[in-house]
Amino acid sequence: MPASDFSILCNFTTSGTSSATAVSDITIGLNVNIGSGSTFITGNFAHTIGGDFENNGTFTASSGNLITFNGIANQLIFGNSTTSFDNMTIDNIYNVSILNDININTILTLNSGNLNVGETTLGINGTINKTFGYIDVNSLSSLSFGGTNALVLNDDLFYSTPVIINLTINRTNGVSLGNQNMTINGLLNLQTGTCDIAANTLTIAGISPTRTSGFLDVDNSAATLIFTNSETIILPASIFLGNVNNLTINGIGGITANSDFTVNGILNLHSQNPSSTKGSLDMQTNTLTMGGDATTIGLGDVTGIVKRATINPEVN
Repeated sequence: MPASDFSILCNFTTSGTSSATAVSDITIGLNVNIGSGSTFITGNFAHTIGGDFENNGTFTASSGNLITFNGIANQLIFGNSTTSFDNMTIDNIYNVSILNDININTILTLNSGNLNVGETTLGINGTINKTFGYIDVNSLSSLSFGGTNALVLNDDLFYSTPVIINLTINRTNGVSLGNQNMTINGLLNLQTGTCDIAANTLTIAGISPTRTSGFLDVDNSAATLIFTNSETIILPASIFLGNVNNLTINGIGGITANSDFTVNGILNLHSQNPSSTKGSLDMQTNTLTMGGDATTIGLGDVTGIVKRATINPEVN
């Protein structure tokens, strides 16, 4: 490929068993098509794409590479292959939509327009820079956070309050939700690191969370964890990092705990007990400790051991 910066007015296509490696910046006016069996290697350069990005082969983003989407209509990222970008910039007021799984390993920059996540997974392994754009998810979108450094999600990062299907935390130093509530309709997967909901409300409406070595942090004095599950949710042992501030159980399936934990704020047992022998919060042989300012409301009960060491004045 040319050693100096160049522009392609129409499409950039690789096909067959061809392999193309960039050695300069490329401006592509229309679409990128990476055919099955072919390869495009970006090199450590900045490439601009004005059309769609279709990857059915191998796309290798070299360290330091930047891909900017700056079309004048909605742009699509799709294909049969999962695509990993190093750095990605969204600079399109008409938005960029991902239709298959992608990962962004270093920096996602939202200059203008939205990054729309369809019925697929957006993986963020680096940082996020936000100017005017948003991430826009739907109820069948999934988010996955990998990498090492702690990440605090930008304020107002999502176009609207995010309701997603799955959330995976696999980031050594954890992820904090910033300033927006979140609802998970499927699986919360705590692989590595802590999911800190900060001063927000996290609603879990799906299946039982899974845990490898990660934690859920609900200790902020404004944090609330809500369960609205229709089937029984079994909490993994040691899921909580620290105490739980507010806990609401508003699902007919109830919650079963596999380890001790403490509630410091409001325990709202909104739902009736799932059965005559099982409370809406079932501690089994574990202990629920109520903090000195903790209160309990609602129709349900706790089965198991409940302990309160202190009762502060004017606490019911």
